[in-house]
Amino acid sequence: FYVFRFLHPNTLLRRLEPWAPPPEVRLEVMRRLVAAGLRVGMSLAPILPALTDAEADIDALLAAAAAAGVPTVSCVVLFLRSPTKEKYLRWLEAEFPRLLDAYRAAYDGRVYLRGDYRRRIEERVRRLREKHGLLPSFAGAGRGEPEPLEQLRLFD
Repeated sequence: FYVFRFLHPNTLLRRLEPWAPPPEVRLEVMRRLVAAGLRVGMSLAPILPALTDAEADIDALLAAAAAAGVPTVSCVVLFLRSPTKEKYLRWLEAEFPRLLDAYRAAYDGRVYLRGDYRRRIEERVRRLREKHGLLPSFAGAGRGEPEPLEQLRLFD
């Protein structure tokens, strides 16, 4: 399986991951892998509250994934563990200070978001997957049972 991580929109990606290939490049690689007969999936990860969770952005990205022939899409809402949490909050304070208090409150004493926000995002992604004919995981990706894997030999 080849799973590609996506963050959208592209301008925000440049601020978060300046050396990462842009979504268009990742989509083209996925299209080529699918055309070569490989099983490919997309992971929307992480979905950043108030930054990358807009329905229109997710919709456009899933439409592009479907057009590239990607059969499956999963999503992960941002989770924050130390030391990533502290680093991310410093970045957020510099880049989006208006969101800092909300993030601190939402992630206070926890690594994962719970409650309505998470359910709304999961429902949004589920609905948009269905709209574009995508599946939530590799299970049942329309290719039947996977072939048994053969252990490669280290030396011949």
